[in-house]
Amino acid sequence: MNFHVGVSKLEITPPAYLLQAGRIFLWGYGFRTQPADSIRDPLWARALAIADEFGNRIVLVSLDICAVDQAFSAAVRENLMDSHALPPECLAINLTHTHSAPVAVSIPTWNPGADAPDPKYLDFLRQRVVDAAREALDSIQPASLYFIRGESGIGRNRHVNAAGIPASPDTCDRTLDVLQVVDAVGKNLAVAVFHGCHAVFLKGQAVSADFPGIAREVVESAAGGTALFFQGYAGTVNPVGEDMLVTGNQLAQDAIQLLAGPRKPIAGSIQANLLDFQLPFQPLPTGMLEQAQNQETDPNLQRWANSIASLGSDAPETLPVQLQAFRIGAPPNAWLIAASSHEVVTEFASPVRSILPGIPTSLLGYTNFCLSYIPTRSILNEPGHQPFPFSLNYEGASSFSWYGQPAPLSSQVDELFLQANVSLIKKLAEV
Repeated sequence: MNFHVGVSKLEITPPAYLLQAGRIFLWGYGFRTQPADSIRDPLWARALAIADEFGNRIVLVSLDICAVDQAFSAAVRENLMDSHALPPECLAINLTHTHSAPVAVSIPTWNPGADAPDPKYLDFLRQRVVDAAREALDSIQPASLYFIRGESGIGRNRHVNAAGIPASPDTCDRTLDVLQVVDAVGKNLAVAVFHGCHAVFLKGQAVSADFPGIAREVVESAAGGTALFFQGYAGTVNPVGEDMLVTGNQLAQDAIQLLAGPRKPIAGSIQANLLDFQLPFQPLPTGMLEQAQNQETDPNLQRWANSIASLGSDAPETLPVQLQAFRIGAPPNAWLIAASSHEVVTEFASPVRSILPGIPTSLLGYTNFCLSYIPTRSILNEPGHQPFPFSLNYEGASSFSWYGQPAPLSSQVDELFLQANVSLIKKLAEV
C-alpha cells in the first residue's frame, strides 16, 4: 500500500436560474436551435488524486462536458499550481463528451446560442473543476491500486467511406480498462472505467450525462466507492444499440465482472509528462471559401466560410495538440495512461498501445481541450463524393468546418501523431 488516493465528485448541472432564463444551450448537435429545457440527470466533475511515497502527485478529472478550449484547462492548472503546487503536467481534464451538456467553448460556426457558453455557467464550471481537484488532493488516504483489462462490446465503428460502406466492425477498439482503488480496510474507495464510445443518445433539450452517468451509478451501487468514467479514442465509435439505459448497464456489468476476476497490483513511483506539438492543415482549395459563402442551403457552412475569411492571413496553418502521459508504478507492476486532446479516432488505439507493449496503456482522448478530430490518413484520404467542406466524409473532412478549423489535417497526421506519442511515452519507460 505505497499510494495515497483521494476522490471527489461535485455536481456541475447548470443552476436552475440559468436554465429557466433560457441561457443554457447544449453542445454536440448542429440541429439544436433552442436552449435546454429540463434536466434528465445530473452532470459531475469527478476527480481522482494519486500520490506515491515520494510525494509525486497526479490528478485525473472526469468532466461531463462535450468540449472545452486551451484557456479553460490552463486556468484550472494555474489555480491548482497556486493552491497546491501541482505542476501542469500532473493534471488531466478528460471530457466524457456527453452531447447533452452545456456549451463550454466558443466556436462561431455553431447556431446562435450554441456558438458561445453562458459566461456565468463557464465561471461556475471552471470553479467546480478546481474545487473537485482540490477536494481530491486534500482527502488522500492510504490505498492500494489494482489494474484489470477486459473488453466491452458497447461500441461500433461509425465511419462510412466514400462509397457509403461502413467501416469494418473489427476496426473498433473494445478494450475496457478498470482501475480499482482499495482503502486501508479493504473497501473500494474508487473504481475508474476507461473505454472509448461516443455519448450521443439524447438528441433533445434535456441535460444528461448520457450512458457514462448510467454506468457510474450501477458500478457504485454494486462495488461501492466513487465511480469515474474516462473517455478514450472514441472519434469513430458510436454505441451499438439505441437504448441509453441498456448501454450504460452493459458497460457497468462488463466492469463489475472484471472486478471479480484476476487483478494486477500497481506498485512504485509516479511520473508525469506533457508534450505540445502542431499538426498541419491541408491547403484550402482556391475558391472554396467563396463557394461556401455564396451557397444558401447550409447556414453552418456560411458561418464557417465567413469566419475563416475574416481571419485572412491570420487563419491558422496548424492545429495545436497536447499529449499527456502518466506512469503509475514501476515494471513489472506499472500502468500507463496516454492522453490526447481532441477527438482521436479508434484506429489510432492499437498503434499507441503498442509503443510500450510490456506495460498496459489506457488511452484518453478529449483531454484538456477538444477543438477538432484527429483522423488517420486513410480516413482523410476518402473523398466523400465532394471536396471539403461539402464532403460526406465527416471525421476526415466536414467535421473540421463544424469545429471552425480552416481545413482538414494534412496526410502527415499518422507519422506526426505517432512520433509525438513515442517521444512522450518512451520517456516514461525510464524508471
